[in-house]
Amino acid sequence: MNRLLKLRYSPEDGVLVKYEKVSGDDGPAETITLESAERPRQALKDALKAMAEHLCTIAELPSTWAEKIEIRGVTLTWTQDIRGLVITGLRTLKGSNAPLVLNSPHFTESPYNEGEDDIGVYNGDCGDALDELESQAMAYVSGDREQLQLSLTEEPSAVLHAAN
Repeated sequence: MNRLLKLRYSPEDGVLVKYEKVSGDDGPAETITLESAERPRQALKDALKAMAEHLCTIAELPSTWAEKIEIRGVTLTWTQDIRGLVITGLRTLKGSNAPLVLNSPHFTESPYNEGEDDIGVYNGDCGDALDELESQAMAYVSGDREQLQLSLTEEPSAVLHAAN
């Protein structure tokens, strides 16, 4: 079983996927980090973008901000087999040369202790979005990445001109 620990992506820096590979129920976990400049498929970018809505919800920001936030990363924790989450995003500001960096507070899928209230617990839609993000991140690790399209009917020089 693999558990995602961190996913970071930017067009400039590429993709970082950090995950745990767990052997059996009580086996030791091996932490693996993959860094790659290979571009992810659109499905991974979309899964990352979907986290903007949840960053707005968790951080109590206006929902209209979701379209203006570029999600750069998601960090997951696992305590008592309860998944925790921090989302990092950037929002461009009109009057600044640097973006606003947004880090959500740490939220979990359920309280750590029975009987605790749901403060600091993310909703089911966020959990579903995390499941999709984890699935896409692990597909990336398995080699599912954006493929360059080369035309087999054109001369190679024509393909190179089209790319420039």
